[in-house]
Amino acid sequence: MIKFRHILFLLCCVCFAFKNSCNAQQLPQYTNYLLNYHALNPAAAGSNGCIDFKAGYRTQWVGFEGAPKTQFLQANYFIKRKRKLWKRSKHAIGFLFENDQTGSGGPIRQTRFAASYAYHIPVRNNAFFSAGLYAGLNQFVVQSERFSPFNQIDPLLTGSARKLVYPDFNPGILYYSNKGFIGLSLKNAYGNNLDGVLGPASKLNRHFFLTGGYIIGGERALVRYTPSLNVKFVAMNLPSLDFNFMVTYNKEVDFGVSYRLVDGASAFVNYRVKKWGIGYAFDYNLSKVRFASSNSHEIILSYKICPGVQSDYGTNEHCPAYR
Repeated sequence: MIKFRHILFLLCCVCFAFKNSCNAQQLPQYTNYLLNYHALNPAAAGSNGCIDFKAGYRTQWVGFEGAPKTQFLQANYFIKRKRKLWKRSKHAIGFLFENDQTGSGGPIRQTRFAASYAYHIPVRNNAFFSAGLYAGLNQFVVQSERFSPFNQIDPLLTGSARKLVYPDFNPGILYYSNKGFIGLSLKNAYGNNLDGVLGPASKLNRHFFLTGGYIIGGERALVRYTPSLNVKFVAMNLPSLDFNFMVTYNKEVDFGVSYRLVDGASAFVNYRVKKWGIGYAFDYNLSKVRFASSNSHEIILSYKICPGVQSDYGTNEHCPAYR
């Protein structure tokens, strides 16, 4: 029988065969993706059996002019059934707001608001398969007057701000249990053209996210270890790989390290007390960007209410994918 650790090993072998990662960045990038997995995959909504709120801020490449800055707010909740959750299918709903821009008041900004729905089916004792969908609107804005171009007569940068609003649907699937998870999701599913704001042949590429993790240590263990992978790839481009190794102490404190293939290394820590949690991640650039910028910072605040989870699951962390 194929196990989670076999899948993760195979993903490592495939991804480390590549020498370079993608050069372009069209979507927000998260280092602490295990703490914010619902933002990547709508199928994760409701997977931990809690009413879950998260807000975060990421500033990337500090000191680099026009570097990306991201703010987000998201929530999700499973629709409770009277019988024990692991015996029946369940529904979950949520929403996501993201604002990603080039620096403070930068010339390019992308804002996304979407609602999510996920349906979870029990496949065996304490394990589920779920399918989810984000549906919402994206707004892409280019403010020409805020550019400082090398070519001052570039026709693209003449005139006032350009704005494009378009619908977007982003699907995802997830298999998870109290021992691990593996999920696949798609963003920019429409692959919208941006000709009206960025000129001819400009478009949003479809981004796939393949993410998996495995817990080493039982639910009663004081210390547990979670290796995980997040593979991001676009058609006709080499994939980007994030390898993450997390240590959990007493189900209250997570700390660990992450390596993004070619691009950088990271360290992170998450702390939970009762219903509240806070996470911080620090990235150190290893690519050529380091000559202009040394690091990135990411902070995530969370609030969880877990009614009845203790009796249904035996733990408040049924799914390691979503903390």
